[in-house]
Order: sequence, then structure tokens, then C-alpha cells
Amino acid sequence: MKSLLRVNPITKSQIWTDKEFELEKYFTERKINVHKAFTNNFDTPGVLKELDDLISATYTYTKKDGVKYPLLYSITSYVFKTFQTMGINYEDKFNLAGTEQSGANVEETAGPFIDALAAFRDKIRKAAKD
Repeated sequence: MKSLLRVNPITKSQIWTDKEFELEKYFTERKINVHKAFTNNFDTPGVLKELDDLISATYTYTKKDGVKYPLLYSITSYVFKTFQTMGINYEDKFNLAGTEQSGANVEETAGPFIDALAAFRDKIRKAAKD
């Protein structure tokens, strides 16, 4: 999420378009399904399937121009919170969910390396498709 903010800073317009409303509707549907899975005898595979679908839809959304930070923040926070509910303790060293602040600015240090790795990954994917 932090790399997306470097490409699409929060200073850009955050007014939602149809694609944000569609993703938000999909997000709401996934939250309802996750709740149903939790209340169905704690159906962990069902929860993971819904989260996988949500993450895939979010990833597809991020490939479009003009992503909106508040929507991505909501989805990211929800996924981390759900993982925590399931007992998956994820140490968020890079503060992807934006939940805690640390003294050292890890983002400034690791950001260029993460961007380079992401660009390399995209080149490999493109070459594999060609």
C-alpha cells in the first residue's frame, strides 16, 4: 500500500468514481460473508476464501489509474484485523496498515528497494506473458 501512495499520493483527488463504489460494494459483501463464515462454527476456510477474493479484487483495482487511499486503507485494515481475529499475528514492520508509528522511518529506508523489487516483478510478469 505504501508503494501505491508514492505513485498515487494522497494529494490527488480522493473523489470516488464508479470503480471505487464497485470495489466498496464488493468489500461490503465480502465482510458480510466473512461474518457469516465466522458465525458458522468458525469456518476458517470460508473466511480465507472471502479474504482471498477481496485481496484479488483489490489488487486488480490497484492496477488502474487513480487509486483512492481511504478505500485501500479500509480494506487493508480489515484484512489485518481479520487475520488477528483468527490468531494470525502479523508483525507489520513496514506499517502497511498505518496502525502504529515507530521512531525509525522504515518507509524511507526500504521504499526504494521495495519499488525496485516491484518494478522487477512487473517486468518478469510482462516477459512471461509475451
